[in-house]
Amino acid sequence: FFFLMIRRPPRSTQSRSSAASDVYKRQELDSAWTVGSGSSALLLQNDLEDRSVFTKAVLKTQLSFQNLKTSGLIAVGLTSTGEAFFWGQVKDEAGREIWLNTPIKFELPSISPKPIVSMVSCGFSHILVLENTGTVYTYGDNSFGQCGQGTESKYISKLYKVEEITEPIVSVCAGFRQSITIARNQEAWVFGQNRNGELLFISEEPKKSTVTKAIRIQGLETLFPVSQNVPEFKIEMGHRHGCVWHLMTSRIYTWGNNKYGQLGRPEATSEVNLPQEVSHVFKNLIKVECGWNHTAALEEHGDLYITGRGDFGQQGNGTSMNNKEFSKIDFAHLKVTEFSSGSEHFFAVVSSSTDDDDKSLYSWGWNEHGNLADGTLENHCKPTKIEFPVKKNVKIISGGAISLLFMD
Repeated sequence: FFFLMIRRPPRSTQSRSSAASDVYKRQELDSAWTVGSGSSALLLQNDLEDRSVFTKAVLKTQLSFQNLKTSGLIAVGLTSTGEAFFWGQVKDEAGREIWLNTPIKFELPSISPKPIVSMVSCGFSHILVLENTGTVYTYGDNSFGQCGQGTESKYISKLYKVEEITEPIVSVCAGFRQSITIARNQEAWVFGQNRNGELLFISEEPKKSTVTKAIRIQGLETLFPVSQNVPEFKIEMGHRHGCVWHLMTSRIYTWGNNKYGQLGRPEATSEVNLPQEVSHVFKNLIKVECGWNHTAALEEHGDLYITGRGDFGQQGNGTSMNNKEFSKIDFAHLKVTEFSSGSEHFFAVVSSSTDDDDKSLYSWGWNEHGNLADGTLENHCKPTKIEFPVKKNVKIISGGAISLLFMD
C-alpha cells in the first residue's frame, strides 16, 4: 500500500485565506470540501496550511464513505463494502510522526479471509474498528490506555485486537481519550481515561483514573437496548463526558464531567458517574452529538438544542455564557436539516419551512483556525450564514478544528 508521507515543512508566510487556491471553482459529483486547521493533514490538501474557506479536497483516489469520524489529529472512514480507511497525524512503527494527507486502508489482523468492518469511531488520536464478527481492534495513541493494549506501548502503529473483551461487540464509541464498547448481551467493556467518571463506572465500583485494559461494566443493561443483535441506541462521547440516545424513545442519558453544564441537567453536580436522563423532553430525535464540552440534539421537525460550554459562542445564543440545560437555537422561520459539531464550533444546514431543497449553510463558535469557513478568524456567538453554494444532498462532518463537506 502506498503511504504519502508529509514531513512537516517550515511554516509558510502565505496568509490563511489566500492558501485556499481552488475554492468554488467546480462542484463535481461526490466532491469533498474541507476547512479549518491544516496542521494534522486532515484537510486532504497538499500542504499543512489552515483554510478559512471551504476548499476542494485533493483526492488521490475516489472513495465513498458511509460513515466518517474525526476528532482532533486523525480521521477514519468506513465504506459501504466494509473497508476502513484512516488519515491524519500518526506515528510509524519506529515512533516517527508522519502526516498522511490521503486515506490509507486498514489491514485487519482477522482470521477471516475477507474481514468486513461494521463500525468505526475516532477519538482525538485513536481509532476503534469493529469487525462484523464482534471483534474490536484499536489503533493510535495509547498514552491513557485508550487503545486497551496495556502500558507497554504508548502508541499502537497498526491494528491490534482487544484481547480482554470476551463477548461479541455490537457498538463502539471513542471519546477524547476513552473507549466504550457495548456487547450483544448489553454489557459495557471500557478502557482509557476515567478522570471524571466518563467510563460508566457505577457508584459501587472503585474509581480509577485510567483503565489500560478492557474491563466489564455490569448493571447498566437497560441503558443499552439491543434487539436481534442490532443496537437500539447510539453513544456519543466528548472530552470527558458522554451520552446515550435511545432511538425509539428519543430519551438522552448523560454522565461524566459537568463543569460547563454539558450534561444538560441543571441539578447535576460537577461530576456524575451514573448515567441519568436529561431534564428536557425531546420529540423524534434524528441526531445527537458531543463536542469537547457541549452536547447537541436535533429533532426531526428541525429544532436544534445545545447545552454546555459557551465561551467561544458555541451555544449560538448571542452570548459567551455556559448553558446548563438544552436550549433551542433561534433560526427564525428556518429549520435545521443537518448539523455537525467540532470541538468548540458548529455547522448547520438549514432550509426554509416551505422548501426543503432551498438550503443554506450556517456556522458559529470557535474560529481560531478559520474553521467557521467565513474567511475570518473571529469567533461568532450566533449562527452566521456562509456564502457557499449548497446542493440538495449535503453532508457535513466536523471534529476538532476542522470540517469536511460532501455534496452530490
